[in-house]
Amino acid sequence: FLGWKLIIESTELVHARAADAIYAK
Repeated sequence: FLGWKLIIESTELVHARAADAIYAK
């Protein structure tokens, strides 16, 4: 089941974007 890898990568991307938004303030 390869779907888990996609979920993990997408979750990491969301966290990275959230961190960018937080640090940008």
